[in-house]
Amino acid sequence: ALGNDVSGHSDEPTKLRIKLQRLARKGIAPWFELLASSQLSARATSDLQLLNLCLTESECDEVVAAIGGILLRSSRVSQLSRALDGVDQLQNDIRTIVEERLVLTWISRDFAGSTPTKEMVRHALASTQYDDCQGGKLLKTMMQVLSELCKWAEDEVSAGRLKLDKVKPAMEVCFHLCSFDKAATIAFVSSSPTVAAEVLDCALRGCRFVKDGSAVDLIEPTPDSESHPEEPPLERTD
Repeated sequence: ALGNDVSGHSDEPTKLRIKLQRLARKGIAPWFELLASSQLSARATSDLQLLNLCLTESECDEVVAAIGGILLRSSRVSQLSRALDGVDQLQNDIRTIVEERLVLTWISRDFAGSTPTKEMVRHALASTQYDDCQGGKLLKTMMQVLSELCKWAEDEVSAGRLKLDKVKPAMEVCFHLCSFDKAATIAFVSSSPTVAAEVLDCALRGCRFVKDGSAVDLIEPTPDSESHPEEPPLERTD
C-alpha cells in the first residue's frame, strides 16, 4: 500500500501527481527503519500519509499493526538464535570437559608411549555418544590396535618392505587418515614403501595430503616414545 496503492484517494489529479512523482523518483521513499520509527511517533497516521497521501486511516492502522508484528517476530527470532548459540556452546564445553577427563584418566596411569591423540579421544567418545565409560573402552581398543599397527610396521621396516624412520608417529597419522580402521591402514601403508613417511612429513610440516584425489587434513602426532607396551584394562571413569 505504501509503495503503489493509490486507490484510496478519490481525487484523480492527486493520484496522477503521486504516480508521476514515483515515475520521476521524487518524494520520500519508504524504508523499514522509517516505518519502524512510526511506532514511537504520536502522529503515526500523518507520518505514513506523508509517504502516500492515498492511505486511509484504517490502512495506516493496518500498517502500524503489521510493523509491530514484524518487530516482535524479529525480536523473538533473534532471542531464539542467541539461545541456540548458547546451547551449541554449552554442548561444546561439555564435550571438551568429557574429552579432557578421559585424557587425564588415561595419562594418570602413566604408561610410557600410550598417550592417545586428541582425535582418537574425540572419535572414541563421538562413537559412544560421549559415554565416558564406553568411550574409554573403545579408546583402549583403538590404542591396542595402534600398538599392533606399530609392531606390524616395525616388522615391515625390518623386512625392507617399508622405508620409515619414525614408526609410531607415522602410524598415528595413517591410522587417523584411514578413519581408525586397522585393515584400511595396513592396505594404505602397504601401497607404497614410502607413503607412511610422506604422510608423516606432511603432518609435521602442517600440509595437507592428497588421498584418493582429495586433499585431506592430517593430525599432529604425539611426541611419545617409540615403545609400545601392552595397555592394561581401562577402569571405569564414572
